[in-house]
Order: sequence, then structure tokens, then C-alpha cells
Amino acid sequence: MINLLSDSAGYKLILELLTLFHVKYGDSFRIVEVPYTFRNRVYGESKLGAHELINYAMLVLKLSNYSVPKYLVSLVIGSIVGYLLFNVLSNMNPIVCNLISIELSLFTVITIYQLLMGIKLQLQYYAKYHLVKYVAVAVKLMLYMASTPVFIALMISGIIQLLMTLRIITISPTIIHVI
Repeated sequence: MINLLSDSAGYKLILELLTLFHVKYGDSFRIVEVPYTFRNRVYGESKLGAHELINYAMLVLKLSNYSVPKYLVSLVIGSIVGYLLFNVLSNMNPIVCNLISIELSLFTVITIYQLLMGIKLQLQYYAKYHLVKYVAVAVKLMLYMASTPVFIALMISGIIQLLMTLRIITISPTIIHVI
């Protein structure tokens, strides 16, 4: 298992080890917190700086198989597909046109995301993603009714949609770990 580790050191090594053990033992792997009190440094200086934080963020992206950027790409493509279809169907009843374009947009987002993540296409994800999308729309509408600025409402509902999507579309840890 040690051969699977990258060149991580320090706290990045702990993240990699936790991921590896989760891959090997799944949900049966449990972590226990052992309290420790850090004292002020007597010698030397901390190496923690912007560069280390960027390296850590890159490791998290790598261990997650770049799921957030892949989701954002699929979301943009799905939105473009929905917009184009809405314009093509613009001579239809506006409600029917909206429903068709939204449904095709949802289908596109979830299909592209599964393909980018290397997941076998699964029908259950389509139903779950509909729930996510409609929760995000409900949040957006509530924020609009509360006179929240449009940009803030869109950001909040988008973040909720992203977090819920990453939570409900479970990805096998063996797929996530790409080191």
C-alpha cells in the first residue's frame, strides 16, 4: 500500500493515508481523534504558506478525481444545451418549452458528469439529480422572495446544488483515488 503514495509529506501524507485506507477498508475503517495541544515553536519556522495551501488543494482535487471541475464543466454544457433547446422550441407554449429544455438540460448534466467521472450510467442518479435541481430552484425562489440580490441568490443556490450533487452521486473510492 505504501507504494501507492505520492511524494506527499506532513499533513498531506495523512490525507493520502486516510484515502488509501478508506479505499482498502471502506466504511469499516474508523478514525479516532487523539487530542493534542500544539505549543509555540522554540526552533525553526513553519513551512505553511500560500504554496503549501495550494499544494494541499491540488492534492484534494487529485484524490477526488477532479470531481468539482468535472461537475462544473457538465453544468455549463447542460445549461448551454437547455438554452439552445429553449430557443429552438420558442414558438411552442412557453411552459412546455421550459419543461422540455430544463429536463434535457438535467439529463445532459448528469450524463456528462457520469461520463467524465468514469461512472457507469445509472438511472437512479437521474431521479436524485431532479430532486437536487428542484431543491436548488426552491432555494433560489425563496431568496428572490426575501429580496436577496440576484447574484447572491444564484451563488447560494449554485453552491447548494453543487454540494448536494457531490453528496448524492456516490463514487466508489477506488475510482476517486487516482494516485
